[in-house]
Amino acid sequence: KDFALGNFDLCNVKVTKACDTTSPVYIPGTDLFKTEHVVTITNDGFGSVFDVQFQDNSITSTTQCDIIKIGNTVQNPTIPIGDNDDWKNVVNELAGGTSIPVRLMCLSPANSFANQVTVRASSTDNGTPIVADADDTDTEDADNVAAWHLDIQPLVDLTNDCKGLSNNP
Repeated sequence: KDFALGNFDLCNVKVTKACDTTSPVYIPGTDLFKTEHVVTITNDGFGSVFDVQFQDNSITSTTQCDIIKIGNTVQNPTIPIGDNDDWKNVVNELAGGTSIPVRLMCLSPANSFANQVTVRASSTDNGTPIVADADDTDTEDADNVAAWHLDIQPLVDLTNDCKGLSNNP
């Protein structure tokens, strides 16, 4: 018999999005910034969750993002991510107490990215998504904020050095 009061949290998902420490990178000639992010989806419940999906809520019409790696599997070809209404499948089943990282690579004319991502999953295979979480903070923790911004250094350093004029021909 079960004498516990209340409900058991059999399944629960959490999501975080972090900027890669080597991002962003400015691509000369394109006026675009390349950023890489890791979306980590964690099942911190007891039972498995199924049909795990995520969407990146920060994608705009000027941004191109692709999934380049799910867990340890490189995606070749990469999986394009559409606008912020586009749900992408990550894994069919995520066991309780486990996580899966999803690596994204984005090209954008903007120098920084919002940290906005949502995850959803079902408690049964092919079921309706009933568990969800979102990471919608605008910046990462203080140790990682610097990685989200890139100061462009000029490629040419011009110094004007005028010599004195001589009266002698």
